[in-house]
Amino acid sequence: MKPYLLLISFLFLNTIFPQNNQSVVAQIGKDKITAEEFKLRFELSPYIPSNKNIDPDSLKYDFLYSLIAEKLLANEAELLGIAKTERFQFFFKPLEELFVRDALFKKEIDNKVKLTADDINSGITKSQVKLKTQMISSNDSLQIYNFFN
Repeated sequence: MKPYLLLISFLFLNTIFPQNNQSVVAQIGKDKITAEEFKLRFELSPYIPSNKNIDPDSLKYDFLYSLIAEKLLANEAELLGIAKTERFQFFFKPLEELFVRDALFKKEIDNKVKLTADDINSGITKSQVKLKTQMISSNDSLQIYNFFN
């Protein structure tokens, strides 16, 4: 239990003092979680709190706790050789494709898209417009042609 107390105190000290993006937030065995990785993973996490009164620091702490658990599980799986089994590969392949797709998006698209404040405001305005349409269909192409004319 004492290594966890040391880790937790290290984490609190890290949040008090400013840090660069490559500073280590947590170290689990040979794996490290940098401030940049933590920020990226936290911002991309799909968690939407239902309670708006949640303390942001508590939320970040819980998220870091789950990242540490993820790294510990990965290390244990590596020690047990689970990652080499066919069943693991079956479940891991979609995750791997997801990460590759995200990395490709970030490399090829994300840094090339430049939005101005006007672009964002225009998009917000357009998203609030509701179109009402009606559809007329017929199996008779001549009837459609006559209606169109």
